[in-house]
Amino acid sequence: MVYLFTDEKLEAPVQVLFSVPKSHFKKAVDRNLLKRRMREAYRLNKGELNEDLAGKNKNLLVAFLYIAVEKVTYEKIEGEVKKLLRTIDVS
Repeated sequence: MVYLFTDEKLEAPVQVLFSVPKSHFKKAVDRNLLKRRMREAYRLNKGELNEDLAGKNKNLLVAFLYIAVEKVTYEKIEGEVKKLLRTIDVS
């Protein structure tokens, strides 16, 4: 995950990008499956991050980059997304 705080006015307090490299997953179905899993894990766990940003006058750009070379389960992806979201220091 890569993130950047910005003072620019955005449509939403957080803008997110999900990326799965074509070099590791040649079939679009595999890339799309992994991106869907990452998006769903983020969607279910973004609440606390949005609450923290709402109290402050900050905007956030986040990119989730899938770097594993094999497909992993949704549960594993969700656990990693939760861990990554906790590392963002909004203060």
